[in-house]
Amino acid sequence: MRPNLLQFVALASAGVIKHKPGPNDIFSCGIPLPTFENGTRAASWAQYLDETQAYIGQNGQGATDMFANPVGRAPVRWPRNSDNKAVIPYCYQTEEVRKAALPIVSDGIRTWMSYLGPAGKEAGHAISFEEQLNSEGKPIYCTPDSKAPDEWNSALPHATLAIYWGGDEMGWSASVGLQPNQETPWANQLHIGDGECLHCVLHELGHVMGMVHEHQRSDRDTYIKVQYENINDFEECWERAKVKGDPKVTRSDICDNMRYALKYDCLCGHFVKGITGNLLPLFTLDVYDIDSVMHYPSSSGATTECPNYGSEESSNRCPIQVYIDYEDHSKGLTMLVPNLRPSDQDIKWVKHGYPYNVET
Repeated sequence: MRPNLLQFVALASAGVIKHKPGPNDIFSCGIPLPTFENGTRAASWAQYLDETQAYIGQNGQGATDMFANPVGRAPVRWPRNSDNKAVIPYCYQTEEVRKAALPIVSDGIRTWMSYLGPAGKEAGHAISFEEQLNSEGKPIYCTPDSKAPDEWNSALPHATLAIYWGGDEMGWSASVGLQPNQETPWANQLHIGDGECLHCVLHELGHVMGMVHEHQRSDRDTYIKVQYENINDFEECWERAKVKGDPKVTRSDICDNMRYALKYDCLCGHFVKGITGNLLPLFTLDVYDIDSVMHYPSSSGATTECPNYGSEESSNRCPIQVYIDYEDHSKGLTMLVPNLRPSDQDIKWVKHGYPYNVET
């Protein structure tokens, strides 16, 4: 289901064309490291799980968000201001980060807003992204001193979304929705992996608003086939599990159970059904949406054996394949390319999650 273009979408069309995925475009977004109750960030998910003994259920019912989870643990929607807008305030970590990340972040926001329309009654939604500026209209950076990148700028609310530039080494990741604990800063994050990947930034901005992975829905097996063994770190992940000597872990467990996927630092944590890397179950809004920007393409997390987009080769070496006919799987599978614009259901989700007609 592809969206009908709004009358003003042509304004962003050049940006969309510029970011057409290349033949080797491989994307997988990360899960930001969790924060303990005292505000310090865990060194790894393994540390967090060991020290908190966090419970992870496996009964999620599929989905697009986590907002129905217990208060205090789950992310929440971004709040309304006096103009009835649900503003997502953001800052760049430093001036250098802004110079590197501004073009792709601006393209991502512009593309989302081109399909949504500006917040208001006519568009039917209230969401708005706003960079934090001083009285002179100049950017306020997350940290006041680039030599102390972990120091938070006291001029900014703790809830401000902090944008990092990680380059290829750190990759792409984002926190989901507004984090519930705002007593300490840095909880809301957007990591930019590079300056060229439009579908990556669209995906991460979806997370920031509160959306989660479509391909992790519990009903996904009707529509796609996921093969964990085709994820590029699967064998290394399995070796790490064996070295730890956990007698309960089997080869299939490490990617069927989020606890194991996080504990052994496995990329397949982004593919586990019915639960997110934030250790919370998922909830559905509508039917499965193969066209969502929140759905991984076939190449996500793939090895070099997964064929390039447009190739006539078989896609059976890719982590994700799409059934040609959802009702008759015998007709085979095909590749899923990156989605370069929000789908109809993505737009519906925003309007449902952030409707304009809410009294303040």
